[in-house]
Amino acid sequence: MRAYEFLHEAGLSVGDLRKRDNLQLFMDMISKGEPFVKAGESEPSVVLQSSDELMLKLQNNDIPYIFDTNDGKQIRLSGLQKTVAFGSSGSKKDTSERQEHGLINVVNASKGATIEQMGITIKSARSYEGMNSMGKEQYIDIFITDSEGKDHGISMKGPSSISIGAGGTAGLVSMFPDLVKKVYNRIENYLRNLELKDDDVVPHSSIPDLYFNIPENYVIELMRGNKAMGGPIEWVYQGSSDVKGEVVDGKLNLNGNFYTVEDYIGDEADKFYFRMRKRDADGEHTQIDYVTTGRFDLPILMKNESNNRRNWRLLMTKGRPKNSIILDL
Repeated sequence: MRAYEFLHEAGLSVGDLRKRDNLQLFMDMISKGEPFVKAGESEPSVVLQSSDELMLKLQNNDIPYIFDTNDGKQIRLSGLQKTVAFGSSGSKKDTSERQEHGLINVVNASKGATIEQMGITIKSARSYEGMNSMGKEQYIDIFITDSEGKDHGISMKGPSSISIGAGGTAGLVSMFPDLVKKVYNRIENYLRNLELKDDDVVPHSSIPDLYFNIPENYVIELMRGNKAMGGPIEWVYQGSSDVKGEVVDGKLNLNGNFYTVEDYIGDEADKFYFRMRKRDADGEHTQIDYVTTGRFDLPILMKNESNNRRNWRLLMTKGRPKNSIILDL
């Protein structure tokens, strides 16, 4: 999703950017030169000037209150519209569901038409309801059933998707547990190399997000997912949260595109990473914990001093900030 999918609300705050994947989305928009919506306006018009210094600050969760723009001016963070992409009242969940329901409605209204990119004739479409075997949302978002009765599992993506593939430790462990253990061991080694001992307490900002190059031979399978996660997917649909389509000469034309998993990855398998990112950070400090283990007998490593809860998550992403820390496996 992009910044122009908005509702009129307050401007962005530091707290907004520290929720979910918002800071990564913010950084991606800056590095790609994507325009933000100015608070109180209706169209994206503000492009923030990218610099190595700025991106390094953001990577370390040091969020400025004032930013330089590409037209030589400055704007406060609060002068940027808090759009649905950043969690306005049309939340990210609502936006994703709008995209899913929109595609389902368009497809169901086009029975008998063909989707050229998929090479099928449409019979129907539906959501994949319920939870997967891990108690999480299904990895497949919707099914499109063709005229032969075959179901095609679809993963839905906005134009600027942050998290992709088998996000979360549970999904990753269900596929490649040994690879996940390597990542955890690498994180622990990084923390120990910082001379952090068990029970040490440090500011959240002192531990940056970490990136790990995924070995290319794992990428396609990780992107496809497995049955335990509620997959595997066959197709990725990428487009606006407001799905539009019309049938022309028997073909359904949409304002988004379908990709096979292989085509979605293309020749960029080397740009897929595991990312250790902050999540649910509470209070001001992180406590190091090498001893306590959580699910799958993996160490917690970092938790909030304030409430003893783990405050980071492992996910899969495409691309990384220029000055981010990358560790090999």
